[in-house]
Amino acid sequence: MMIFVLCAAGCGDGDASVPSDAAMADAGAPDFGATDASAADALMQDAQLSDAGVATDASMDAGVDTGFALRDNGEACHAGAECQTGNCVDTVCCDTECSGTCESCVAADTGLSDGQCAPVLATTDPADECDGMCATGFCSGSSPACEASPAETVCRASAGTCDVEEICNGLSLDCPENVFVAAASATCAPYQCTGTTPECRTSCLSNADCGARAVCLDSACVVGKRVFVTSMAFAGNLGGASGADALCNAAAASGGLIGTFAAWLGDATTSPSVRIAHASVPYYRMDGTTPRIICDDWSDLVDGIAVAVAMDEMGNPHANAHVWTGANDNGTANGAHCSNWTSSSTGDSGMHGNASAGATFSTWYGPTACNNFAHLYCFEQ
Repeated sequence: MMIFVLCAAGCGDGDASVPSDAAMADAGAPDFGATDASAADALMQDAQLSDAGVATDASMDAGVDTGFALRDNGEACHAGAECQTGNCVDTVCCDTECSGTCESCVAADTGLSDGQCAPVLATTDPADECDGMCATGFCSGSSPACEASPAETVCRASAGTCDVEEICNGLSLDCPENVFVAAASATCAPYQCTGTTPECRTSCLSNADCGARAVCLDSACVVGKRVFVTSMAFAGNLGGASGADALCNAAAASGGLIGTFAAWLGDATTSPSVRIAHASVPYYRMDGTTPRIICDDWSDLVDGIAVAVAMDEMGNPHANAHVWTGANDNGTANGAHCSNWTSSSTGDSGMHGNASAGATFSTWYGPTACNNFAHLYCFEQ
């Protein structure tokens, strides 16, 4: 504070009424040195306030006194950052991530408390998670999470003769891959399945389009009659015509050929035209596993075949094999028959043909002594 003194008569230099510097100081006159100290104090106070502000910001950054409390399990939430566990599931704070199939944190789904992760109730599926052709559409209430349809449940019906119906296995929710009946199946006899479509073939381009024991004739599969020459050869004593039939059937069985076969043989009492069934379907041989037509029917057989028999019961070739026949090429009997096929004498003879011959398959080699060995023709009945 400054004090001003009025001079009554005027003040001059050195006038005692003018206060000295010391008096002014004692009277509270301003001291510029003191003023500088006060300014320094003020600056210090500002610095302290600034430091306090920095500390406060740091404390806020550290999460101290953020202004809200994290929520307990079961309380409503919109994001995991709101929850003590960091898990916001089904709009409530949850004790785990609860991300498994058929799991929930909501009491209405589990029957337990909100905030407790657990399997949803059986026969429910609130999140529509249980789908699949072998699923019941419901959660199981335990593990595995989704309920599978019972084993043997049809999940894909057959779409045709050559289509297999698929069934559930009781474990997987998925229906097995769609498969079709194999082409080699007898399902479509005399035709074959394609192996890739549900329907049977209805025509053929080759024997490969036909089923077992069938051949392709004029674009149609026809069940034919098999013919073969025995792989084994025998002397003239065959045990009669019936003994020769037994030899044919034994050979057929060893070759896996199911059916009844008769030997092409003639003697004093019978002939092939009597003993062999007159088929109206093709006669064929097996070239390995491929059928090959010898003739279209019985009439075509006895007027001369164009394709030789030449293959045995295993589908193996027997070129130029000698074959006992006792018959002419048209199926009638011939006089040379080794005493009705009971003799192996050098003084007796039997007619025999050549398995590689066509029109003369039964008489090619003519008669020969019964002690020689020859094969047999066997025809399916």
